[in-house]
Amino acid sequence: MKTFIKGILLLSLVLASIPIFVVDVHANQIGCSNYEVAWINDSGGFDTVACFNSFDAARNKMNELQGDHVVRHHASGSPSKIIAMVSGLAYAYSWRINQVTLNIYDNPNLSGTSTYVALHYPLEQASTYSYNGKGDGVVAMNFGGFKGYTRLYGVDLVPEKYLRTDIPLYLGGHKNHRLNSGVKPEDPFLMQVGQPYYTIEQNGNYRDVVLHYFFGWSKNGGYNHRSLVVGPASDWMSVGSRYYSADGIHFYSDRSYSNLVGTYYNYYQYLSARSKTNLPAEAFNKFLTEAKGITQKTTKGQNYYSLKANQSTLWDEGATFIEAQNNYGVNALLLFAHAIHESGYGRSNLAVSKFNLFGWNAVDSNVGAANTFHSIRDGILEMAAIHIRGYMDVDDPRSFGSHYGNKGSGFGVKYASDPYWGASISSIAYRMDKVYNNYNGNLSDYNQYSVALVNKPTNFYLDAGGINRKYDSLNRSGYQFVYTVNVNENLGEFSKVQSSNAINPDGSLILHKNFRGVKTNYNFNLSQVYARSSDLKYINAPKAESNLGKVPTADYVFDLSKLSFENNQIVFDGKGYRPGIHINEENKIVHELYFINDYYEETKYDATTTIKDKEVATFNKVLNLQDIKEGKYTFKIKTNYSKYTEYNEETYLNYSGDLPKAITLNQMKYELTKDDQRVYLTVSKEAPKPPVVNEPEQPEVKKVYNVLLTKYEFNDTGKLTLRGVAMVEGLNHDQVKHQVEVYDLFENRVAHTFDLQSHTGDYNLSDGFKDGFNYDLGWFEGTIDTTTFEKGNYKFNLITTIQEERFSKSLFASRQVKELLGQTINERYYSLRKEKGYSNRFELLIDDQFIAGDKTTLPSIRESYLYVSGIKFNTEANTLTIAGTSFIWNVDATNMKYKLYLMNKDTNEMKTFEAEAISSLTEFPSWKHSENITSSYNYDTSWFSFDLPLDQFDGGRYYAILRIENGSLIDYIDLRSSSSKININQPSIKVERIKHNKNILEFTVTK
Repeated sequence: MKTFIKGILLLSLVLASIPIFVVDVHANQIGCSNYEVAWINDSGGFDTVACFNSFDAARNKMNELQGDHVVRHHASGSPSKIIAMVSGLAYAYSWRINQVTLNIYDNPNLSGTSTYVALHYPLEQASTYSYNGKGDGVVAMNFGGFKGYTRLYGVDLVPEKYLRTDIPLYLGGHKNHRLNSGVKPEDPFLMQVGQPYYTIEQNGNYRDVVLHYFFGWSKNGGYNHRSLVVGPASDWMSVGSRYYSADGIHFYSDRSYSNLVGTYYNYYQYLSARSKTNLPAEAFNKFLTEAKGITQKTTKGQNYYSLKANQSTLWDEGATFIEAQNNYGVNALLLFAHAIHESGYGRSNLAVSKFNLFGWNAVDSNVGAANTFHSIRDGILEMAAIHIRGYMDVDDPRSFGSHYGNKGSGFGVKYASDPYWGASISSIAYRMDKVYNNYNGNLSDYNQYSVALVNKPTNFYLDAGGINRKYDSLNRSGYQFVYTVNVNENLGEFSKVQSSNAINPDGSLILHKNFRGVKTNYNFNLSQVYARSSDLKYINAPKAESNLGKVPTADYVFDLSKLSFENNQIVFDGKGYRPGIHINEENKIVHELYFINDYYEETKYDATTTIKDKEVATFNKVLNLQDIKEGKYTFKIKTNYSKYTEYNEETYLNYSGDLPKAITLNQMKYELTKDDQRVYLTVSKEAPKPPVVNEPEQPEVKKVYNVLLTKYEFNDTGKLTLRGVAMVEGLNHDQVKHQVEVYDLFENRVAHTFDLQSHTGDYNLSDGFKDGFNYDLGWFEGTIDTTTFEKGNYKFNLITTIQEERFSKSLFASRQVKELLGQTINERYYSLRKEKGYSNRFELLIDDQFIAGDKTTLPSIRESYLYVSGIKFNTEANTLTIAGTSFIWNVDATNMKYKLYLMNKDTNEMKTFEAEAISSLTEFPSWKHSENITSSYNYDTSWFSFDLPLDQFDGGRYYAILRIENGSLIDYIDLRSSSSKININQPSIKVERIKHNKNILEFTVTK
């Protein structure tokens, strides 16, 4: 610093013949008693040109002289004492005014809409609007797109000459800083200030726009330079060029922003967050690995300081971000990039200790106030469903558009103090798109939506007639520089655009203020509004025009609106179509109705299709009931387009309305039933009515067979002891015989029958009923040697014979009777189980393989949920795919793992296959459990898919058992399927699947 001062003084002596005054900017020397107009010399010092008694006079002179002239004043808080300049930027220094951040307002009286900036950031195109003579005033500037005003005392003015010549100067310095106790006043610091600029660079297969900016302060007096690839370059940009821009939109060839070259709207930065990414869940992990070498999830309760280099809270959360997108309407790619930027790739202290990926409530003045979430998943969903929703709500003061944007528009106005916050998030999204495409030059998300700029304050309507106005493009403050929308379809005078707010079925807006702290869903198809096409200017390739009618604008729409019996017919009415796909002569649509019987055989019926509004397709099918054969059926609809076949869909029929009553026609009964997923039709012969016998009526005695199992024990030698009571109300038990029938569920036959001992029991049953009948011998007890049984799965039927009348029921257990999770006897595995799917029916599994020894006690008495969505043979890969969903009740299904055991009943061979849980299936029907199950637990991520390589299977009969694991909880379930029979015949292999009483999934492989 002393060397610099001596250099300035020496230069002034050498140039003594010239009437100039050289200023030591650190010593605050000014050559006038009041306002000085000075020229910045080539050493960075100041040569006095003239002195004035008023600021206006001095500023007028400076503007007259132009060039590198400035106005300086003794009261300025800046080390250089500059209070006005011809051109340059201002360096934010809020500490000088005892604030953590510097506020910027849209009115020169420092009121109205505001944004804010952190310490040591440059404000461009800065000029002094007013000065109060006491060191303070108002500075006008363009701050990252926000054209506004701030306090002069909170900035240091940096004239263009310092930017152009790389001459360092002193900045900062404060004497009254009291933001935190114990903080000493900061001395001015010397540094080179750089003006932000953009370069166009060829990086492999991509032409990139690269932002170069200068931030913070440098201890050695040099630059603190950073660069950021913000997005793909526009066609008008040439590689190697340098551009200057104060807002990241208008690009100039010169520092003074006088020669405009072109405008650039970075797609990822100005795309509305009310959109969907094309990237699948696995792309999120791929990016984490490529970018930071992350391959592992942090563990629950892990300390931040124990974090390994390859760990992140974001690992395996791709499906959660897509869930947040589909349910709550926030683009998963942008939200993921947001999380990465705020949490340092999911590795910040807040992310690890508080599951806070977004720095929510971690304000500049108090980072410790950040929210704590229950889990990473909860934080992601709450952010999308509640907090980001507020920034897009047209009635919220934080709302300046539904894009991430910059400081002039979008979330960036109020969310962050970093002027490059929106550009940083778009940079991550752009890089992630590259990584997903293996840097091959393609991009999966870029320009997939038509983004339009609203040219002027614009109204948005619920209809294309411009009558039912919902909101306008100005938020409540009336401030809006850039407002973009995603255009879904151009309809001529009006265009259909994606709404910033979610819209209810009745057309009303879902306002954030009415649902504070409450998650609200966003329906992409329902939440669309209309704007006049003349008010829209496309800022990218107008997909809505070039792909009009060719690209979907929302998810597949299906609804069964009517299911009834009418005039001895069954009637199906509904709709099935893909919004955005136009139906015309070139692209026709048909609906096919399929009846699927118990053997999985399909019968196709062509439905009648009606078209409305170019894309809405309804179907109708009427069938004579007499044409439907006896059996049980479920149904599905296929929606087929003739040209855009990639949008064809098929779905099983579900019905939310009331089903019609069963009817009888020609001694056949037709009955409709349903569960949570499907509708079923059962066609059966009506039981013949008994002949009418004209005999005197006798009082009927109702015979009720009651069975209660009170003891069910298994010892280590394979002896099974049964004890309980079985009696028939209304019959004397003087002559009674109890037996147990062992029924093989695998072979569908009775395997063994054993006599049981009848006795009077612990108390007299007759005393309890007091109906005059003798029930004394209703008790039974006996021991069965199970070591003589073949391997299999058995249930037990109790048979009670009284006075030659036979009664039978399966044995069910009370809660007091405990099950045996697993025991090995003579190298065989035995398991006593309460089959919860059959009302706690007791069963015995005997197998040569020990597979369920680690089964644990579950948190619910209900059997774990299981549904097989489908089974499909892949001819090319020669694999059999089995897919479905399974979870344990009363625990979040966030850590599910699956293992499939396939037992060869002929050779005792066991094969195992493992699968991780996924949030949905691609080839088979799947849904979100949260939409069908009212529960505080989340069961959505509980889908599985196994690909079985059939060439690895020996011939024989195989049955399947599924092992499900959720943390420390483990359960085993016989894999069942609602379908019954599948036949696969190939030159080298034949596969048959057979149905049993219990729907156990079994298939036979023949080579």
